[in-house]
Amino acid sequence: MQAGRGFAKRKIPLAILIGLLAAAVLFAALSFWQRWFWFAEKVPALSVAMPGALDEGCADCSDGSENPDKLEGRMRRLLEKDGQLLAWYRLAGKTGQPPDDISDAALGLDQILYGQILLEQNRRKDFAAWWTSFSAGWITPDGFCKVSRGDFEPAVAQDDLRTQLALARLLAQSISVWPDPARYRQLADLSDALLSRFSGQAPTDSLAVVPTPEPVLDPGATPTPKPTVSPEPKQDARRELPVLRLASIDLFALQALGQVDSAWLAVYETYLARVEGGLLGDSLPLYAWAWQPESGGYLPFGGSVAAIDTAETLRVVLHLCEVGHTPQRSLAWIRAQLFNQSALYASYHPGQGTPVDQQECLEAYAMTARIARITGDGLLYRTAVDRLLWHQATSQTSPALSAIFRQAEDGAYYVWARDNLWALLALR
Repeated sequence: MQAGRGFAKRKIPLAILIGLLAAAVLFAALSFWQRWFWFAEKVPALSVAMPGALDEGCADCSDGSENPDKLEGRMRRLLEKDGQLLAWYRLAGKTGQPPDDISDAALGLDQILYGQILLEQNRRKDFAAWWTSFSAGWITPDGFCKVSRGDFEPAVAQDDLRTQLALARLLAQSISVWPDPARYRQLADLSDALLSRFSGQAPTDSLAVVPTPEPVLDPGATPTPKPTVSPEPKQDARRELPVLRLASIDLFALQALGQVDSAWLAVYETYLARVEGGLLGDSLPLYAWAWQPESGGYLPFGGSVAAIDTAETLRVVLHLCEVGHTPQRSLAWIRAQLFNQSALYASYHPGQGTPVDQQECLEAYAMTARIARITGDGLLYRTAVDRLLWHQATSQTSPALSAIFRQAEDGAYYVWARDNLWALLALR
Protein backbone atom coordinates (compact mmCIF):
# COMPACT_ATOMS: atom_id res chain seq x y z
CA MET A 1 0.00 0.00 0.00
CA GLN A 2 2.79 2.42 0.78
CA ALA A 3 4.48 1.67 -2.54
CA GLY A 4 1.29 2.67 -4.38
CA ARG A 5 1.09 5.95 -2.46
CA GLY A 6 4.73 6.68 -3.36
CA PHE A 7 4.02 6.12 -7.04
CA ALA A 8 1.05 8.55 -6.86
CA LYS A 9 3.31 11.15 -5.28
CA ARG A 10 5.81 10.78 -8.13
CA LYS A 11 3.04 11.17 -10.77
CA ILE A 12 1.92 14.61 -9.51
CA PRO A 13 5.22 16.43 -10.21
CA LEU A 14 5.33 14.82 -13.65
CA ALA A 15 1.87 16.10 -14.47
CA ILE A 16 2.87 19.57 -13.32
CA LEU A 17 5.99 19.39 -15.44
CA ILE A 18 4.00 18.44 -18.52
CA GLY A 19 1.55 21.25 -17.82
CA LEU A 20 4.35 23.78 -17.41
CA LEU A 21 5.97 22.55 -20.61
CA ALA A 22 2.69 22.88 -22.50
CA ALA A 23 2.22 26.39 -21.11
CA ALA A 24 5.74 27.32 -22.16
CA VAL A 25 5.13 26.05 -25.68
CA LEU A 26 1.85 27.95 -25.85
CA PHE A 27 3.49 31.12 -24.56
CA ALA A 28 6.30 30.80 -27.10
CA ALA A 29 3.75 30.33 -29.89
CA LEU A 30 1.79 33.37 -28.75
CA SER A 31 5.01 35.39 -28.50
CA PHE A 32 5.93 34.42 -32.03
CA TRP A 33 2.43 35.22 -33.30
CA GLN A 34 2.20 38.56 -31.51
CA ARG A 35 5.92 39.31 -31.86
CA TRP A 36 6.54 39.56 -28.11
CA PHE A 37 9.84 39.40 -26.29
CA TRP A 38 12.43 37.39 -28.25
CA PHE A 39 10.30 37.53 -31.39
CA ALA A 40 9.64 41.25 -31.22
CA GLU A 41 10.22 42.98 -34.53
CA LYS A 42 13.23 45.24 -34.43
CA VAL A 43 12.54 48.82 -35.45
CA PRO A 44 15.52 50.57 -37.06
CA ALA A 45 16.50 53.58 -34.99
CA LEU A 46 15.48 56.87 -36.58
CA SER A 47 16.63 60.27 -35.42
CA VAL A 48 14.29 62.79 -36.98
CA ALA A 49 13.98 66.27 -35.51
CA MET A 50 10.89 68.50 -35.36
CA PRO A 51 12.04 71.82 -36.78
CA GLY A 52 9.68 74.64 -35.96
CA ALA A 53 8.36 72.98 -32.83
CA LEU A 54 9.01 74.69 -29.52
CA ASP A 55 12.49 73.90 -28.20
CA GLU A 56 15.32 75.44 -26.26
CA GLY A 57 16.47 77.39 -29.33
CA CYS A 58 13.61 79.84 -28.84
CA ALA A 59 12.20 79.01 -25.45
CA ASP A 60 9.98 82.13 -25.30
CA CYS A 61 8.46 81.43 -28.71
CA SER A 62 5.13 80.14 -27.46
CA ASP A 63 1.83 81.26 -26.05
CA GLY A 64 1.90 80.19 -22.43
CA SER A 65 -1.76 81.01 -21.82
CA GLU A 66 -4.82 78.80 -22.10
CA ASN A 67 -5.55 80.38 -25.46
CA PRO A 68 -4.29 77.45 -27.59
CA ASP A 69 -6.40 74.99 -25.58
CA LYS A 70 -9.49 77.12 -26.14
CA LEU A 71 -8.69 77.43 -29.83
CA GLU A 72 -8.29 73.67 -30.25
CA GLY A 73 -11.50 73.00 -28.31
CA ARG A 74 -13.51 75.40 -30.45
CA MET A 75 -12.03 74.06 -33.67
CA ARG A 76 -13.00 70.54 -32.73
CA ARG A 77 -16.51 71.52 -31.65
CA LEU A 78 -17.14 73.30 -34.94
CA LEU A 79 -15.35 71.02 -37.38
CA GLU A 80 -14.94 67.53 -35.91
CA LYS A 81 -17.32 64.89 -37.19
CA ASP A 82 -16.94 61.12 -37.31
CA GLY A 83 -13.37 61.30 -36.03
CA GLN A 84 -12.14 63.74 -38.69
CA LEU A 85 -11.90 67.49 -39.21
CA LEU A 86 -14.10 68.94 -41.91
CA ALA A 87 -12.65 71.67 -44.11
CA TRP A 88 -14.64 74.73 -42.98
CA TYR A 89 -17.55 76.14 -40.99
CA ARG A 90 -19.49 79.21 -42.11
CA LEU A 91 -21.09 81.44 -39.54
CA ALA A 92 -24.68 82.55 -40.01
CA GLY A 93 -25.34 86.07 -41.29
CA LYS A 94 -26.18 88.87 -38.87
CA THR A 95 -29.90 88.34 -39.41
CA GLY A 96 -29.58 84.60 -39.38
CA GLN A 97 -29.57 84.52 -43.17
CA PRO A 98 -27.93 82.75 -44.73
CA PRO A 99 -27.89 80.16 -41.94
CA ASP A 100 -24.69 78.66 -40.68
CA ASP A 101 -23.24 75.87 -42.77
CA ILE A 102 -20.46 73.31 -42.63
CA SER A 103 -18.45 71.60 -45.32
CA ASP A 104 -19.24 67.98 -46.03
CA ALA A 105 -15.66 67.39 -47.17
CA ALA A 106 -12.43 66.78 -45.31
CA LEU A 107 -8.82 67.06 -46.49
CA GLY A 108 -6.05 64.57 -45.81
CA LEU A 109 -3.51 67.34 -45.17
CA ASP A 110 -5.70 68.74 -42.40
CA GLN A 111 -5.87 65.39 -40.65
CA ILE A 112 -2.08 64.96 -40.87
CA LEU A 113 -1.51 68.46 -39.47
CA TYR A 114 -3.61 67.55 -36.44
CA GLY A 115 -1.53 64.42 -35.93
CA GLN A 116 1.54 66.67 -36.14
CA ILE A 117 0.14 68.82 -33.35
CA LEU A 118 -0.43 65.81 -31.07
CA LEU A 119 3.07 64.54 -31.79
CA GLU A 120 4.81 67.83 -31.10
CA GLN A 121 2.92 68.19 -27.83
CA ASN A 122 3.98 64.68 -26.80
CA ARG A 123 0.35 63.61 -26.33
CA ARG A 124 1.08 59.93 -26.88
CA LYS A 125 -2.30 58.57 -25.80
CA ASP A 126 -4.18 61.08 -27.95
CA PHE A 127 -1.86 60.40 -30.87
CA ALA A 128 -2.39 56.63 -30.60
CA ALA A 129 -6.18 57.06 -30.62
CA TRP A 130 -5.98 59.53 -33.49
CA TRP A 131 -3.70 57.22 -35.50
CA THR A 132 -6.08 54.29 -35.13
CA SER A 133 -8.99 56.37 -36.42
CA PHE A 134 -6.91 58.04 -39.13
CA SER A 135 -5.50 54.76 -40.43
CA ALA A 136 -8.94 53.20 -40.67
CA GLY A 137 -10.52 56.11 -42.53
CA TRP A 138 -7.74 57.65 -44.57
CA ILE A 139 -5.04 55.11 -45.44
CA THR A 140 -5.69 53.21 -48.67
CA PRO A 141 -4.77 49.52 -49.14
CA ASP A 142 -1.60 50.57 -51.00
CA GLY A 143 -0.44 52.65 -48.04
CA PHE A 144 -1.18 56.14 -49.36
CA CYS A 145 -3.25 58.81 -47.68
CA LYS A 146 -6.47 59.89 -49.37
CA VAL A 147 -6.29 63.48 -50.53
CA SER A 148 -9.89 64.19 -49.57
CA ARG A 149 -13.14 62.62 -48.50
CA GLY A 150 -16.56 63.94 -49.39
CA ASP A 151 -17.59 66.44 -52.03
CA PHE A 152 -14.67 68.73 -52.84
CA GLU A 153 -13.33 70.67 -55.79
CA PRO A 154 -11.55 68.50 -58.36
CA ALA A 155 -8.51 70.80 -58.09
CA VAL A 156 -7.75 69.38 -54.65
CA ALA A 157 -6.45 66.23 -56.38
CA GLN A 158 -3.27 68.15 -57.18
CA ASP A 159 -2.31 67.96 -53.49
CA ASP A 160 -1.57 64.25 -53.70
CA LEU A 161 2.22 64.57 -53.66
CA ARG A 162 2.38 67.00 -50.76
CA THR A 163 -0.14 64.88 -48.84
CA GLN A 164 2.01 61.75 -49.17
CA LEU A 165 5.19 63.61 -48.23
CA ALA A 166 3.42 65.08 -45.20
CA LEU A 167 2.44 61.55 -44.17
CA ALA A 168 6.03 60.36 -44.63
CA ARG A 169 7.30 63.21 -42.46
CA LEU A 170 4.78 62.43 -39.70
CA LEU A 171 5.57 58.72 -39.77
CA ALA A 172 9.32 59.32 -39.57
CA GLN A 173 9.01 61.81 -36.73
CA SER A 174 6.59 59.69 -34.71
CA ILE A 175 8.76 56.57 -35.08
CA SER A 176 11.76 58.59 -33.92
CA VAL A 177 9.90 59.47 -30.71
CA TRP A 178 7.77 56.35 -30.24
CA PRO A 179 9.26 53.37 -32.15
CA ASP A 180 6.57 51.20 -33.66
CA PRO A 181 7.10 48.22 -36.02
CA ALA A 182 3.78 48.62 -37.84
CA ARG A 183 4.31 52.32 -38.56
CA TYR A 184 7.89 51.65 -39.65
CA ARG A 185 6.72 49.01 -42.14
CA GLN A 186 4.20 51.51 -43.46
CA LEU A 187 6.91 54.16 -43.75
CA ALA A 188 9.23 51.75 -45.60
CA ASP A 189 6.47 50.83 -48.06
CA LEU A 190 5.58 54.49 -48.56
CA SER A 191 9.25 55.28 -49.10
CA ASP A 192 9.50 52.68 -51.86
CA ALA A 193 6.34 53.92 -53.57
CA LEU A 194 7.36 57.58 -53.44
CA LEU A 195 10.92 56.85 -54.55
CA SER A 196 9.57 55.34 -57.74
CA ARG A 197 7.82 58.67 -58.45
CA PHE A 198 11.10 60.56 -58.15
CA SER A 199 13.07 58.09 -60.21
CA GLY A 200 13.56 59.03 -63.83
CA GLN A 201 11.22 61.78 -64.94
CA ALA A 202 10.45 64.35 -62.25
CA PRO A 203 6.99 64.17 -60.68
CA THR A 204 4.46 66.89 -61.47
CA ASP A 205 1.45 67.97 -59.45
CA SER A 206 -0.27 70.74 -61.38
CA LEU A 207 -0.94 72.13 -64.84
CA ALA A 208 0.09 75.57 -66.01
CA VAL A 209 -1.60 77.29 -68.93
CA VAL A 210 1.02 79.07 -71.02
CA PRO A 211 0.69 80.98 -74.31
CA THR A 212 1.89 79.29 -77.49
CA PRO A 213 3.75 81.56 -79.91
CA GLU A 214 2.12 81.92 -83.29
CA PRO A 215 4.05 80.48 -86.25
CA VAL A 216 6.14 82.98 -88.18
CA LEU A 217 5.25 83.02 -91.89
CA ASP A 218 8.03 82.95 -94.42
CA PRO A 219 7.49 85.94 -96.79
CA GLY A 220 9.37 84.13 -99.54
CA ALA A 221 7.21 81.10 -99.43
CA THR A 222 5.16 80.23 -102.50
CA PRO A 223 2.46 80.00 -103.40
CA THR A 224 0.99 82.87 -101.36
CA PRO A 225 -1.96 81.52 -99.43
CA LYS A 226 -5.27 83.03 -100.48
CA PRO A 227 -7.47 84.54 -97.80
CA THR A 228 -10.65 82.72 -96.97
CA VAL A 229 -13.94 84.40 -97.66
CA SER A 230 -15.13 84.03 -94.08
CA PRO A 231 -12.20 83.76 -91.69
CA GLU A 232 -12.71 81.30 -88.87
CA PRO A 233 -12.51 82.64 -85.32
CA LYS A 234 -8.98 82.49 -83.99
CA GLN A 235 -8.44 79.77 -81.46
CA ASP A 236 -6.95 80.61 -78.06
CA ALA A 237 -3.27 79.88 -78.61
CA ARG A 238 -2.51 78.33 -75.24
CA ARG A 239 -1.39 74.96 -73.99
CA GLU A 240 -1.18 73.19 -70.67
CA LEU A 241 2.17 72.15 -69.29
CA PRO A 242 2.67 69.81 -66.33
CA VAL A 243 4.63 71.49 -63.53
CA LEU A 244 5.90 70.71 -60.05
CA ARG A 245 4.96 73.33 -57.48
CA LEU A 246 7.97 74.23 -55.33
CA ALA A 247 5.83 74.26 -52.18
CA SER A 248 5.07 70.57 -52.74
CA ILE A 249 8.76 69.66 -52.37
CA ASP A 250 8.96 68.93 -48.65
CA LEU A 251 12.73 68.98 -48.33
CA PHE A 252 12.67 67.87 -44.71
CA ALA A 253 10.59 64.82 -45.62
CA LEU A 254 13.01 63.93 -48.43
CA GLN A 255 15.91 64.27 -46.01
CA ALA A 256 14.19 62.16 -43.33
CA LEU A 257 13.41 59.42 -45.85
CA GLY A 258 17.17 59.14 -46.38
CA GLN A 259 17.29 57.31 -43.03
CA VAL A 260 14.98 54.66 -44.47
CA ASP A 261 16.63 54.35 -47.88
CA SER A 262 19.93 56.03 -48.74
CA ALA A 263 18.72 56.52 -52.33
CA TRP A 264 16.73 59.47 -51.04
CA LEU A 265 19.91 61.42 -50.25
CA ALA A 266 20.63 62.03 -53.94
CA VAL A 267 16.96 62.95 -54.51
CA TYR A 268 17.17 65.45 -51.66
CA GLU A 269 20.28 67.14 -53.09
CA THR A 270 18.70 67.36 -56.55
CA TYR A 271 15.49 68.95 -55.34
CA LEU A 272 17.22 71.24 -52.88
CA ALA A 273 19.06 72.75 -55.85
CA ARG A 274 15.81 73.05 -57.82
CA VAL A 275 14.05 74.81 -54.97
CA GLU A 276 16.91 77.23 -54.34
CA GLY A 277 17.09 77.95 -58.07
CA GLY A 278 13.53 79.29 -57.94
CA LEU A 279 14.41 82.54 -56.12
CA LEU A 280 12.67 85.35 -58.00
CA GLY A 281 15.05 88.25 -57.49
CA ASP A 282 15.93 91.28 -55.36
CA SER A 283 12.67 93.20 -55.77
CA LEU A 284 10.76 90.27 -54.35
CA PRO A 285 13.17 87.73 -52.80
CA LEU A 286 10.63 84.96 -52.63
CA TYR A 287 10.22 81.79 -54.67
CA ALA A 288 8.54 80.89 -57.93
CA TRP A 289 5.29 79.00 -57.97
CA ALA A 290 6.48 76.00 -59.97
CA TRP A 291 9.27 74.32 -61.91
CA GLN A 292 8.61 73.02 -65.38
CA PRO A 293 10.47 69.75 -66.15
CA GLU A 294 10.11 70.03 -69.93
CA SER A 295 12.00 73.32 -70.16
CA GLY A 296 13.85 73.25 -66.86
CA GLY A 297 12.56 76.76 -66.17
CA TYR A 298 10.43 78.33 -63.46
CA LEU A 299 6.96 79.85 -63.51
CA PRO A 300 6.65 82.77 -61.07
CA PHE A 301 2.92 82.37 -60.63
CA GLY A 302 0.01 80.19 -61.65
CA GLY A 303 -2.94 81.48 -63.66
CA SER A 304 -3.33 84.59 -65.77
CA VAL A 305 -2.91 87.18 -63.00
CA ALA A 306 0.63 88.27 -62.12
CA ALA A 307 0.49 87.44 -58.41
CA ILE A 308 2.83 85.49 -56.14
CA ASP A 309 0.82 83.29 -53.76
CA THR A 310 2.17 84.14 -50.30
CA ALA A 311 1.15 80.91 -48.59
CA GLU A 312 2.84 78.87 -51.32
CA THR A 313 6.09 80.85 -51.39
CA LEU A 314 6.39 81.07 -47.58
CA ARG A 315 5.95 77.32 -47.39
CA VAL A 316 9.05 77.08 -49.60
CA VAL A 317 10.94 79.42 -47.25
CA LEU A 318 9.87 77.30 -44.27
CA HIS A 319 11.00 74.10 -45.99
CA LEU A 320 14.44 75.62 -46.64
CA CYS A 321 14.75 76.76 -43.02
CA GLU A 322 13.82 73.29 -41.79
CA VAL A 323 16.84 71.75 -43.54
CA GLY A 324 19.29 74.46 -42.47
CA HIS A 325 19.30 76.47 -45.72
CA THR A 326 17.68 79.65 -44.42
CA PRO A 327 17.26 82.16 -47.27
CA GLN A 328 18.43 85.32 -45.55
CA ARG A 329 17.06 87.70 -48.20
CA SER A 330 13.63 86.09 -47.92
CA LEU A 331 13.77 86.34 -44.15
CA ALA A 332 14.73 90.01 -44.36
CA TRP A 333 11.77 90.65 -46.66
CA ILE A 334 9.36 88.91 -44.27
CA ARG A 335 10.68 90.96 -41.35
CA ALA A 336 10.33 94.18 -43.34
CA GLN A 337 6.72 93.41 -44.24
CA LEU A 338 5.70 92.65 -40.68
CA PHE A 339 7.69 95.38 -38.96
CA ASN A 340 7.01 98.13 -41.53
CA GLN A 341 3.69 97.19 -43.12
CA SER A 342 2.26 95.22 -40.14
CA ALA A 343 0.81 92.58 -42.44
CA LEU A 344 1.45 89.75 -44.89
CA TYR A 345 -1.02 89.84 -47.75
CA ALA A 346 -2.35 86.93 -49.78
CA SER A 347 -0.40 87.77 -52.93
CA TYR A 348 2.26 90.14 -54.25
CA HIS A 349 3.19 91.48 -57.67
CA PRO A 350 6.31 89.63 -58.88
CA GLY A 351 7.93 92.74 -60.40
CA GLN A 352 6.88 95.51 -58.06
CA GLY A 353 6.78 93.55 -54.82
CA THR A 354 3.55 95.28 -53.79
CA PRO A 355 0.35 93.59 -52.53
CA VAL A 356 -2.07 92.60 -55.27
CA ASP A 357 -5.00 92.94 -52.84
CA GLN A 358 -5.57 93.74 -49.19
CA GLN A 359 -6.57 90.26 -48.04
CA GLU A 360 -4.22 88.98 -45.36
CA CYS A 361 -2.68 85.51 -45.45
CA LEU A 362 -3.34 83.81 -42.12
CA GLU A 363 -1.25 80.72 -42.87
CA ALA A 364 1.70 83.01 -43.59
CA TYR A 365 1.66 84.37 -40.04
CA ALA A 366 1.80 80.86 -38.59
CA MET A 367 4.54 79.79 -41.01
CA THR A 368 6.53 82.89 -40.10
CA ALA A 369 6.20 81.98 -36.43
CA ARG A 370 7.62 78.53 -37.20
CA ILE A 371 10.47 80.14 -39.16
CA ALA A 372 11.15 82.46 -36.20
CA ARG A 373 11.44 79.45 -33.89
CA ILE A 374 13.96 77.80 -36.19
CA THR A 375 16.05 80.96 -36.49
CA GLY A 376 15.68 81.88 -32.81
CA ASP A 377 14.04 85.24 -33.58
CA GLY A 378 11.78 85.97 -30.62
CA LEU A 379 10.73 89.41 -31.88
CA LEU A 380 9.65 88.08 -35.26
CA TYR A 381 7.77 85.27 -33.55
CA ARG A 382 5.84 87.63 -31.29
CA THR A 383 5.03 90.00 -34.14
CA ALA A 384 3.71 87.22 -36.37
CA VAL A 385 1.65 85.63 -33.60
CA ASP A 386 0.16 88.95 -32.51
CA ARG A 387 -1.03 89.56 -36.06
CA LEU A 388 -2.39 86.02 -36.30
CA LEU A 389 -4.35 86.42 -33.07
CA TRP A 390 -5.83 89.66 -34.40
CA HIS A 391 -7.98 87.29 -36.48
CA GLN A 392 -9.17 85.31 -33.47
CA ALA A 393 -12.84 85.61 -32.52
CA THR A 394 -13.22 87.32 -29.13
CA SER A 395 -16.95 87.98 -28.92
CA GLN A 396 -18.47 85.96 -26.10
CA THR A 397 -21.65 85.52 -28.13
CA SER A 398 -19.93 84.30 -31.29
CA PRO A 399 -20.16 80.59 -32.09
CA ALA A 400 -16.55 80.92 -33.30
CA LEU A 401 -15.23 82.25 -29.97
CA SER A 402 -11.45 81.57 -29.66
CA ALA A 403 -11.17 80.23 -33.23
CA ILE A 404 -9.24 81.85 -36.07
CA PHE A 405 -11.66 83.20 -38.69
CA ARG A 406 -11.50 84.88 -42.07
CA GLN A 407 -13.95 86.94 -44.11
CA ALA A 408 -14.79 85.85 -47.65
CA GLU A 409 -15.33 88.22 -50.59
CA ASP A 410 -19.10 87.94 -50.14
CA GLY A 411 -18.80 89.15 -46.55
CA ALA A 412 -19.42 85.76 -44.91
CA TYR A 413 -17.20 84.64 -42.03
CA TYR A 414 -15.52 81.25 -42.14
CA VAL A 415 -13.57 79.10 -39.73
CA TRP A 416 -11.16 77.01 -41.80
CA ALA A 417 -9.50 73.92 -40.36
CA ARG A 418 -6.24 74.76 -42.13
CA ASP A 419 -5.98 78.23 -40.54
CA ASN A 420 -6.61 76.90 -37.05
CA LEU A 421 -4.29 73.92 -37.39
CA TRP A 422 -1.43 76.14 -38.48
CA ALA A 423 -2.25 78.50 -35.61
CA LEU A 424 -1.89 75.63 -33.14
CA LEU A 425 1.44 74.64 -34.71
CA ALA A 426 2.59 78.22 -34.14
CA LEU A 427 1.21 78.82 -30.66
CA ARG A 428 2.27 75.67 -28.82
